[in-house]
Amino acid sequence: INQFGGFVYFTSMYTEFITPNEQLQVRVGRQYYELGGLGGARDYVLADVLDMRIGHLSTGLRRRLAIAFATLADPKLLCVDEPTKGLEGPEQFQLLETLRLMARRGNRTVVVAMARPTSSSFLLLDQVVVLASGRLAYFGQTEYMAPFFASIGYPCPPRSNPVDFVLQALDINRATRAKRVSRAHQGGTGKGGGG
Repeated sequence: INQFGGFVYFTSMYTEFITPNEQLQVRVGRQYYELGGLGGARDYVLADVLDMRIGHLSTGLRRRLAIAFATLADPKLLCVDEPTKGLEGPEQFQLLETLRLMARRGNRTVVVAMARPTSSSFLLLDQVVVLASGRLAYFGQTEYMAPFFASIGYPCPPRSNPVDFVLQALDINRATRAKRVSRAHQGGTGKGGGG
């Protein structure tokens, strides 16, 4: 994946006592850094925090920093696992908006794995893949997800988060299926029919 893509890790991979500027210089080399050859990576980290110690940055800013470092090689594919985990709504929205801008400006594909985005953050996604029990439940444009589930009997109530609704519907459907399978299995063995 390193030849054409990048993966963003959110572990503490940065020395907390240096600044993002110093970290960038280490990553790309001082001469390259001074010539401005960062491929726009500095655009994704707020200019006013470039000289702050990394240890003093919020979780959201540290994640944006990790994303900026992942773009140094100008990958055409960027995979980001749970970028919003532990972030509040506004920070979650800001981070996803940053990823969206990176995709559009950098002419790259950004793949984001998320458990439960907020409804406003969800709308920033162009396409979505919904998995249920490891199986594909939906793949397509974000704005068509709710109508799709409505068309198969799961209409999303007005002013509801479509992600929460769909995940609850899939979870309830899975539980119902499991009960039916369990009842069928018990019924089959209860009659002495073994299998």
